[in-house]
Order: sequence, then C-alpha cells, then structure tokens
Amino acid sequence: MRRALPLLAAAGVLATVTVPRAVGAGPLFQRNVEGSSNPDAANWRGGEPEIAVNPRNPKNMVMVWAAMKQLTDPKSHVTYPGLVAQFASPATGMQTIQCQMATTFDGGGTWDAVVFPLREKPSCGDPMVVADSTGAFEITYDLMGSVFTPSTEGTQPTDQVAASRSTDGGRHWTVPVDVGTIVDRPFFRIDPSTDWLYEVSGSPITLSTPRQFVMSTDHGKTWTARQSFPSDHLAVNHGVIATTLQSGNPATFQFAVSNDNGASYRQEPVSGASTGGTGDWVSADPTHREAFAVMQQVGDALEVLTTTDGGRSWTKPVHVSVPGRGIALPWFDYGPNGDLGVMWKSTDAKSGQFLVYAALMKAGRATFSRPLRISSVPSAGADFVNEGAGDDLSWITVDRSKVFIGWGDRRTGIVQAWFARVPRSAF
Repeated sequence: MRRALPLLAAAGVLATVTVPRAVGAGPLFQRNVEGSSNPDAANWRGGEPEIAVNPRNPKNMVMVWAAMKQLTDPKSHVTYPGLVAQFASPATGMQTIQCQMATTFDGGGTWDAVVFPLREKPSCGDPMVVADSTGAFEITYDLMGSVFTPSTEGTQPTDQVAASRSTDGGRHWTVPVDVGTIVDRPFFRIDPSTDWLYEVSGSPITLSTPRQFVMSTDHGKTWTARQSFPSDHLAVNHGVIATTLQSGNPATFQFAVSNDNGASYRQEPVSGASTGGTGDWVSADPTHREAFAVMQQVGDALEVLTTTDGGRSWTKPVHVSVPGRGIALPWFDYGPNGDLGVMWKSTDAKSGQFLVYAALMKAGRATFSRPLRISSVPSAGADFVNEGAGDDLSWITVDRSKVFIGWGDRRTGIVQAWFARVPRSAF
C-alpha cells in the first residue's frame, strides 16, 4: 500500500552545498507526539506524520500518522519479511495498519490523542490533513477492510479514500464520506484562495490502474466524478492545478498544469532542470496565481526550481544537501507568506543512521538557508526498505513565524511519529 521513494546513490555532482549548523535546545523544540499522546505507544510503530496549522490560531495544529500495533503472541520460530508483516494477518504477529491523530492548542508543547473517524471499517492508512481559511481541518485517508474480516486489509477495487472535517480544532470529526478514488497513497491539497479540496490516489506500485483525481467545492461533503491524473503529487492555487513527473531515459523532469479543473493538462520539460533525477515533488506559492516550485533528487542533493508564469519559464536550479550524506524521504512546501521550506532525512551510509535537516528559502530570495539540523540524536531506519510500508513520508509545514517538521524516528527502538518546531528566524 505504499510507494518506495528512491534512495540516493553517492554522486557529488552538484556544487552548491553549504556546511550545516546544529541547533541547540533554545530555538528548537521536538517531541515524540505518538509517545506522548498514546498511553499504549510502546506497542505501536508509526510513521508518515503530517501537520496542519490553523491559520486563525497558529497554536492549534492537527497531526496525523499511520501506525501498526504489535500483537502479543505472534507465531513462534517464524521469520517474516518486513514488507509482508505490514499488511499480514495476526498469524504473522502484526495487526493491519491504522491511523492515529493528535491535536495541540499550545503550539505543539502538549498533544492530545483524538479518535480517528473510521465509520464501520476497521483499517486505515496514508492519512493527510489540511486546514482551511476558517480554521477548520480536513483529512483524507485510505479507509479499508470489512467489519466481517477486521484483521484483513481491503483491496483496491472496493476500498476508497475517505474524507472528514473538524470545526473545533480537531477534537471531533464528521462521519467520513468516500471521495470516489480507490485507496493507496492519497495526496491531498487545499486551494487557499477558495478552500476547495483536491485529492489524488491510486496504485503507484502496480500501475494496474491510473492515479485518479477528484475535487470538492463544499468542504468535502460531495466530490466530483473521478478523472485520470498524470502523476503522483499535486499542488493547486487560484484554480491552477500542477504536477510533475519523470519521463524518458535518462529521465527528464516534466511539469504539467491544468486550468480547467483537471480536464486537460499542458505538459513540458522543466527548463534548466538536471536530467537523470528522481522524484516528483511540487508546491504552489499562495502569494501568486501561477507560481510553483518543483523538486527532484539529483545525486546526493535536492534540486529546486521555481516559476511565476505557470511553467513557461523557470529560475536557475538551486541545490541543497549536507556534504557527505545521502537523502531519504524529503518533503517541501510553501508557507502563506511565500517562504519555501524543505526537509529530509540525511543518511549516513556507514552507520545506516539518519539525522533530520531542514532549510528555508525566504520570500523574495533565490537561495535556501544553510541546512539546519533538526533531530537532536541519530536514528536508524531512514527509508522505505528499512522501515517497511509503515513510514514512506516525512513532512514540513511553514507558518508565518515558525516551521514545523514531522518524521518517523526510531531513537526509542521502534519507529514513532516525531514533531519539531523551529522559529523562522533560526534559518
């Protein structure tokens, strides 16, 4: 039920790197949200955390993540491959995947667990969360399984992505509705100019069916008929929908944009982007209608380009990395004032451990800040292969005065959802 993001091979092909600086306890706050909000956290492993901030009360945030619970009496003397164990029956010693959620009203200092709205189905995965201009939160997620077989994952043809809304800061949620696309790695965006919701999901692993796109103009109550979508990620602002993809051999970075609600796309190469890259991240700058940023991995660095005219022209590529270290599970996104944040798990090939780093391209500037070390101690398991299907995504959310980072960390011995808060001034 997950897409393996590629690890970077060693290749120092990009010169625009800077020396990282560490952050002490003063400007950096980090918390094991899963461990602090779930009394049974020792029996759960969780990853893929995502964070949304209430624009009317920035101290109010919702964090969601995927989690699996270890059973107490697995089948003895049997070794199970990691990927198999994620979705297997209790005979393998692992329950089916679930979603967890916590909310904070003090800027992330304390988090309270919230019951995830699953309707009648027992299983949940790939949760994502956004906040709209009124301060309401919206979530989408894979809603799976049958009440008659609660220990078995559902199948793609029958299980759909669901959506739910909260108007009280994330404490309570509406009964989820099916959005109309089949499960597997939904990506979820909100257009800040209209509060319209946009969702893409489908099977990026088998490619047996194309990715599917839907949108809602009434806060998730109803959704449009599904349409085919050309790639994985999406971004949207002022009604302009964008995505990116890799095409050809060597891979050429492509940008696709739609001005008719996904009915058609104009696609062309990202001018100036390196060939042979991997990844397809895209984000919309909310301060300008046709402004977007795209990101790919090239060697041991992240390459970012921006456009202000819907992809007709692009800035020169900007590269960010930590010298001598690899990159895994990156994410980037714009904030409401045009700041662009990027984070990643910075991997050490010798130790197999990672540290989390982040950088910020402040509005009006053309380069990123020096990479800032976010996690205070190293952790093992930086990627899909090491963590299995329970942690294939990390997160960054940029506010007007702070940057929030979420990642799966294994410093306690089991992967759990961690959170960090960093002042904008620290970058």
